[in-house]
Amino acid sequence: MAIAPEFVHDIFRGLENGDGAAFLEHVADNVDWVVLGTHPLAGHYPSKKAFIAGTFDKLAQVLPQGAQLHAFHGDGKKRYAVR
Repeated sequence: MAIAPEFVHDIFRGLENGDGAAFLEHVADNVDWVVLGTHPLAGHYPSKKAFIAGTFDKLAQVLPQGAQLHAFHGDGKKRYAVR
């Protein structure tokens, strides 16, 4: 089944509007997520609960007003990114 770019954008729209909960509704509880890099949010998160604690909760401590993220279609080959 093909995934429409509009569907992906709708999922990330919550992050664009500062509503992390709307985004997280689309994340499975048993997600196995790896955030690459050497920054404080980088790491392996074996569940949604671990991901929230390691990313959203950490960000809330240093960015109490939240952050604005933008989803965009990457290189035209169905790759998506958040900046």
